[in-house]
Amino acid sequence: MKKKTKILYVIVVGCGKMGSIIANYASSEGHNVVVIDKDEKAFDMLSPEFSGFTI
Repeated sequence: MKKKTKILYVIVVGCGKMGSIIANYASSEGHNVVVIDKDEKAFDMLSPEFSGFTI
């Protein structure tokens, strides 16, 4: 029996080492993710499969 998963809305502030790990994982699990960082180059740490939004 497959467990039903609730879709979450996740906001990650800071796309450093931990922020990118959290954002990538949440996105891969199908959650709606927004990542906020003042340095646009930080978003390079997100995986190519990341399906969320960046600000």
